Amino acid sequence: MAKTNTAFGRLLDILRSPRPYVPSTLTFPQLDIPALSERLRLTERAEESGRENRPPSNASQADRVESEIAEIVQEEYSHAVDIYRHGLENYDRRITGTAIQTLGVEIIGAAQDAVSEYTRVAHQAHDEISIDRQNLDEVEKEFNEFRTINKLRRGCRSPDGHFIHVGIILLILLADSIINGYFLSSRDEFGLLGGVLQAIIVAAANVLLGVFAGRLAIPNLIHKSTARRIGGLILLLVLLALIGGLSLSFAHYRDLFASGVANPEQRALSEVLDTPFGLHGIKSWWLVGFGLLFAFGSLLDGFMWDDPYPGYGEVARRREAKREDYHDRKHVWLESLGERREQARAEVSEIRRDIDIMQGEILQAGVGRRNFTAAFLAHVAHLESGANQLIDTYRDANRRVRKTQAPSYFEKRWRLEKTEVPVPSDVDRDHLRRQIEGITAALSDALTKIHETHDQTIGDFDRLDARKPVPTGPGQQIRLVR
Repeated sequence: MAKTNTAFGRLLDILRSPRPYVPSTLTFPQLDIPALSERLRLTERAEESGRENRPPSNASQADRVESEIAEIVQEEYSHAVDIYRHGLENYDRRITGTAIQTLGVEIIGAAQDAVSEYTRVAHQAHDEISIDRQNLDEVEKEFNEFRTINKLRRGCRSPDGHFIHVGIILLILLADSIINGYFLSSRDEFGLLGGVLQAIIVAAANVLLGVFAGRLAIPNLIHKSTARRIGGLILLLVLLALIGGLSLSFAHYRDLFASGVANPEQRALSEVLDTPFGLHGIKSWWLVGFGLLFAFGSLLDGFMWDDPYPGYGEVARRREAKREDYHDRKHVWLESLGERREQARAEVSEIRRDIDIMQGEILQAGVGRRNFTAAFLAHVAHLESGANQLIDTYRDANRRVRKTQAPSYFEKRWRLEKTEVPVPSDVDRDHLRRQIEGITAALSDALTKIHETHDQTIGDFDRLDARKPVPTGPGQQIRLVR
C-alpha cells in the first residue's frame, strides 16, 4: 500500500510494515532407541561385563557404559533446551512484536491527530469561504445600491457573449465596403477591387461612428442623471451629424469622381459645405442611403452590446463572477472535506480489520507457544524414558550372564539433570479483548468527531449563505446540497 499523509494512513503503514519475526519451524528430534542400542553395542558389552561380574555387587555408581548413555541423552537434552529457548523467543516476538499495548497508544495518538488534521482543514475551509462570502456580500451590496440609486427594478440584460455582435459589425463593415466600392468602381483603374480598397476607410469610419452612437450616446439618454442625459443627447447629435456629413461627403466625392473632375477630394469638401444635398446622380443618393442604413445597423448592434443602462452590465457581471467564484470554491471545499471524511472512514475500517488480524495472530501464537511448550516437556520425558530403556537393556543383559548379585543401583531409574527453563503462561484473552475494545472505542470516537466537525462545517457554510442580506434573482441563489 502506498504511503499516505493522513494520520490514519501513517498508522496503516506501521501496521502493515514487515513483522519482526518468522514463523517457528523448530522441532525436537526423537531418539532412535534400537539404532542407538546397536551403535553402543549394549548387549555385547553388558555380557562381557557380566561374565567378569562387573560392575561389582557393592558398586554404588554407574559404570562406563551407563555413563556413556547418560552423557549422550544429556547432550540431547541440552540441544532440546536450546531449541526450546529459541522457539520461545520466536513465539514471544510474535506475541509481543505486534505489541497491541504499544500500538494501542499509537492508534489513540493517531486518532487524535486525525481529528486535529480534519479540524484544521475544516477551519481553513471555513476561513476561506467566510472571506469569499464577505467579498460576495460587498459586491451584492454594490449591485443593489446601484439598482437603488438608479431606480432599476428589472434584471440586467447583459448578453452571454459578443461573438454575434462582432460578427454583425464585421458583416456590416464588409457589406458597406463592397457597396461603396461598387459605386466607386466605374472609373477606378483597378475596377471593383480598387473601389473597395478606397471605400474601406470610409466604411470603417461609418460603422465605428454608428457603434459609438449606439454604445455611448443612446444609453446616456436614459440615465438618471440629467447632466448625463444632456451629454448623451449632444453626443448623439454630434455623431449623427458626423455620420450624415460622412455619407454626403462620400456621395459628393462619388459624383465628382464619376465625372472625372480633377482632385475630387478637395472639391467634395467644398460642395458638402455649400450644397450638401446637391447630388447629381441617383447612385450617389443610393450611396448616402446605404451609408445611413449601415450606420443605423451598427448603431443598433452597439446599443445591444451590453445592458442599455450605463454601468449596469458591468456591475452585474462583476457580481455574477463573484458568485461563480464563491460557488466553485465552496463546492471544491465540500468535495475535499467529504473525500477526507470518507478516506478517514475507509482507513479506520482497514485499521480495524488489521487489528482483528493481529489479535488472531496473537491468539494463534499463544496457542502455538503452549503446544510448543507441551511438545518440549513431552520430549524431555521421552529422553528420560529412552535413556532408561537403553540402561535397562544393558542391565538385563548383564544380569543374565553374571554369577554374582547385581549392584543395588540396578533397581533405580536414571534421572535427567534438568536446567531451569521458562514455562510461559497463556495469553490473557480477557486483557487482550479489553485492549482491542479500547482501541476500537478510540477509533470510533475519532471518526465520530470527524463526522461532527464535517456536519458543523457544512452548517457554518449554510449559515454564511442564510445571513446574506441581499436577495438574489430567480435561479441564482446559491444553496448547499448535502
